[in-house]
Order: sequence, then C-alpha cells, then structure tokens
Amino acid sequence: MMQNYHDIAQLLGEEEKAEEIIHQMEQKIKQAQSLVKNYNQAPSVLILSQVGSNTGPYILGPSSIAYDLVQLAGGTPGSDLLGLEKSSPASIEHIIDMDPDYIILVE
Repeated sequence: MMQNYHDIAQLLGEEEKAEEIIHQMEQKIKQAQSLVKNYNQAPSVLILSQVGSNTGPYILGPSSIAYDLVQLAGGTPGSDLLGLEKSSPASIEHIIDMDPDYIILVE
C-alpha cells in the first residue's frame, strides 16, 4: 500500500508530501496495532462499499486499501472468511454466513 503512495508521488513530483502522509499513516497504524495487540482473537471486519455509480454493495477484498488496513490493524477481513479472492457483490446471505464482529459501510 505504501509503495503506491511512493509511486504516485514520484510521478507527480511530490515525494516530500508523500513522505509526510506515509509517516502519519504509519503512526496511526502503529497506534491501532498497539490497541489490539492483547486481543486473543482477531475481530472479523466486513467492509461494504459501492464500486461504481448505481452498484449495490460490494465486499471489499484483497487489492483494496480497506482490506490492507483491516489486516494492519489486526483484524480479519470479511472477504477472507468467505474465501473471496477479490472484491465481490454482497448479498444478505453472505453477511449472515459471515456474522462479522464489525461492519463498516464506505461511501
């Protein structure tokens, strides 16, 4: 994920700004990791989002920033519980089967 910021910043000539943003993100990630380090079991986190206009909710999976952030914070992404290899349309059956500890809706 951080490599994407480096690559984009290099293309835009904004390496210093990217370093500031990356440093802030790394600090927040470390803070989140310290808050959950004593948990015995990683909470399951379902992240739902539209992926385009007029689409229903999608379960965000590998290759999404949200997926990476859940893992970095010590959680188990909901897509892993369903064995999804990419973001996929969500159904009420998926949500019931998954029974996640947390559901995050992204606009």
